[in-house]
Amino acid sequence: MMQTYPPRTEEEVKAETTVWWDINRCPVPGDVNPRLIGPFIKDSLKNIGYSGRLTITAIGILTEVDNEVLQALCSTGVSLYHIPTEGVVRPLCRLLNDYPPPANLMVLSRQGFLDQFIRSLSSTYNILGSIYPERSIRYGFARSEECYLWETFLADIRSPTTVREPLLPEAGQWRTMAGPALFCGSCKLDLKGFQSFANHLCSKEHALKDLHYQPFGGARAAFESKGLDADAIRGMLKRLREAPRQPLYDEDDED
Repeated sequence: MMQTYPPRTEEEVKAETTVWWDINRCPVPGDVNPRLIGPFIKDSLKNIGYSGRLTITAIGILTEVDNEVLQALCSTGVSLYHIPTEGVVRPLCRLLNDYPPPANLMVLSRQGFLDQFIRSLSSTYNILGSIYPERSIRYGFARSEECYLWETFLADIRSPTTVREPLLPEAGQWRTMAGPALFCGSCKLDLKGFQSFANHLCSKEHALKDLHYQPFGGARAAFESKGLDADAIRGMLKRLREAPRQPLYDEDDED
């Protein structure tokens, strides 16, 4: 059941809360300090009664997110999950294995068809459609034009009353040992430390994996690009992502 109010049962109060943040569709604006986002969500949930462990996962094509933003998020306890394409449903299904019921679930995304996916989980998970009891939800979980909950978060973070220097979380305070904190879904790697994660995302091996997963010729392009350097591979990857309906190779030429 989607709710907009404080937890209804003691089980919901103490259950783990996981926030899935579609960071490509709900990016951090230039006028918002990314180090404020995790602490703001944490404090907001605590203020309405959720006291269980909290995990916030920024999921998306992280090579398209500024490295300084990723580092800032990681420094405040936000987990990072890179995926090779814009589709988030399959990775989210994998994440569900790390958060068995009972658990509280919140999704921040502008991908409208996620509504149906999230609603399908409402019989076993407590779905948090909002953390603002006094505000109605005008658009459900998400829609293509905007994500009401995300826009509301940003408006409140920009408020003059918001603390500008967040305290760093205690070690392990927000993260669960059930899942990786820094994970590359393309290469199926759990990385340790942000710099190792960032270096991996810049590597040739990672670029080839990302290229392989692209539709319309990605697998063949990856096979034929093994002799290229990382920059050239990323250039080909950029072409495929920007023109997903235009195959790099003719389909008739595919083996």
